[in-house]
Amino acid sequence: MLFLLLALQDPRVPADCVLEKAAGPPLVERPIMAGFDERGRLYVADSSGVNLKIDELKKNPPHRIVRLEDVDGDGRFDRSVVFADKMTFPMGALWHDGALFVCAPPSVWRLRDLDGDGAADERVELVSGFGSIGNAADIHGPFLGPEGRIWWTDGRHGHNIRRADGSVMSGKAARIFRCKPDGSELEVVCGGGMDNPVEIDFTEEGEPIVTVPLLHASPRRIDSTNWSFTTPCAPARQARIRSPARKPSSPASWTSYSAPAAAGSWSIGRPTSCPTTRRTT
Repeated sequence: MLFLLLALQDPRVPADCVLEKAAGPPLVERPIMAGFDERGRLYVADSSGVNLKIDELKKNPPHRIVRLEDVDGDGRFDRSVVFADKMTFPMGALWHDGALFVCAPPSVWRLRDLDGDGAADERVELVSGFGSIGNAADIHGPFLGPEGRIWWTDGRHGHNIRRADGSVMSGKAARIFRCKPDGSELEVVCGGGMDNPVEIDFTEEGEPIVTVPLLHASPRRIDSTNWSFTTPCAPARQARIRSPARKPSSPASWTSYSAPAAAGSWSIGRPTSCPTTRRTT
């Protein structure tokens, strides 16, 4: 069964499909993104409906995470509890190993309900230092990778992250990140050549597929594009994307560059010791 977060007044589906309402107000008001736990409860990033800049969001966080539960087993949610209030702008909900992982700028959070009352009483910033202006083009997720790591996307406002050892990771372009569930071994999987990546899923072979609202704007704009890549065989497991619109500004940081055969086609730079990577658009 596919669960959708819809705000349409008159949604339409193909004749062989059935669209059912699983939850709505007052259980949840303005759903953004959501994820299930092992008991079938749905954790939903729920907007308060305000449109504020990041400074105001940090000063008085207005959004929340609600947990929906189908108590009577009829397939529709009938109970809602506020799992975490006072969130800046939650854009994801991943339940993993007894905790809820949420991207809410400037941080990736791990939330735990320690006393079983339905509300998170432990909030840990796993990784912090992501830029935002409050327009949602920032961090989304997280998503669980097949290797057990936490993956998330960073839209376009850059990052300046201080690691536990005192070193700093910084950058300006869009990125795909991952780390262990405890926040350690943070790394950039790929970056640049895209604008505001949002969601990540994985093939059976473990290859990531990422939704990107804006792939590139020059020589012509291409929207709503999916792309996939294979992480390299090397232990660092980093992939770099080549832009079809222009050569990279820092060639030393890219494996290679070649003009695409057609607008919108993508290829991925990888170490020469690894098999050829295929791309999809």
